[in-house]
Amino acid sequence: MELRQFRVFPVLVCGIAAILLALVAPVVAQPAGACPTKCNGMCTNTQIDANNCGACNKHCAAGQYCYGSKCIDVPCGAGQTQCGSTCAYTQSDKNNCGKCGTVCSGGQECLSGKCGCPSSLSNCSGTCANIQTDVHNCGACGTTCSGGQVCSSGKCGCSSGQVTCGSACTNTSTDVHNCGACGTACSVAGQLCASGKCACPATESVCSGKCVDKQFDKNNCGACGNVCNAGKSCVGGKCF
Repeated sequence: MELRQFRVFPVLVCGIAAILLALVAPVVAQPAGACPTKCNGMCTNTQIDANNCGACNKHCAAGQYCYGSKCIDVPCGAGQTQCGSTCAYTQSDKNNCGKCGTVCSGGQECLSGKCGCPSSLSNCSGTCANIQTDVHNCGACGTTCSGGQVCSSGKCGCSSGQVTCGSACTNTSTDVHNCGACGTACSVAGQLCASGKCACPATESVCSGKCVDKQFDKNNCGACGNVCNAGKSCVGGKCF
């Protein structure tokens, strides 16, 4: 009895080794003639190999498998439709909405197999828009805010800190054409509008209708109209 058990053990080991060899044989390089097909130096089975399906280097597309030397699409799951090599939920897929190839555009989503806008948006000529904030569809499709206006709560108007002057929004605190009030323009060349008042930059003064720096202007050196002679410069309000 003990002798029989001793003889059976090597047989079991050899059997297991044979099974393992059979499993790894299709992907291990073997000498020529040992494999049914050899592709790129590797032994393979072209009936089931997706990278060598039916012939060497014949690759199956994404989503396909190789069976009987032919590339076959992977069966789609419940509720899905085969669209090319992709399984799609045509009830919600915006690239295959309702049927394969129907694409939802303009920000639309696929809702129950039909292209449409989310509940918070409106369909304006095929584009989903928020008519509460969209300057091109303010309050209603096609209503455009102009002159720098913004759309707020479905109405066109100037943003905070601005007022409407004519047909445009502007800040009368800094606009040289509407300084302090609509239509009040800073008339002196070089003046700025600061806090709603026209004034020259801090280091300049008005001379002959323009802002000049009397410390360095050779035509108004130290005082308006004081011209330095030819060849001289104005430095610190004096001609040198």
